[in-house]
Amino acid sequence: MSARPCARLRMVLVLVLALSGCSRSEGPGHGAHVFKPCASCHQIGPNARGGFGPQLNGLFGRRAGTTPDFAYSDAMKASRI
Repeated sequence: MSARPCARLRMVLVLVLALSGCSRSEGPGHGAHVFKPCASCHQIGPNARGGFGPQLNGLFGRRAGTTPDFAYSDAMKASRI
């Protein structure tokens, strides 16, 4: 590929990423808005506990079915996810 088509491709890629919202930064209020539908079943924060759904603190890096304050199904406990 010559330099000219590469430059055009790069320009198009930058334009697509800029217009897609990937570079847009939202504040904490936006995160609260996004989490609102999840909050009916899940809790987060220092006082979170399992209810209709498990609490989500430490979710990333945690094995599925291991939160002590939620009654997971046997299938979820054995899922090895």
